[in-house]
Amino acid sequence: KQSIAKKNNCYLVEGYTDVISFYQKGIHNVVASSGTALTSDQIRLVSRLTPNITVLFDGDAAGIRASIRGIDLILE
Repeated sequence: KQSIAKKNNCYLVEGYTDVISFYQKGIHNVVASSGTALTSDQIRLVSRLTPNITVLFDGDAAGIRASIRGIDLILE
């Protein structure tokens, strides 16, 4: 949480292995939506720390659909 607030940005990825990969590269302002099931409650929690959310889902069909749905939720 501290890194997200300090950087004023949150990288939103699909799964916990993505979070681990980012963290190992020194990027700590990252959270996972646990697959593609992003909820408005998760967005609300992140929005308390920063209004800036960068969506980084997989480029497959499911990831693209989840990105579009997630971006719509974030913009609400």
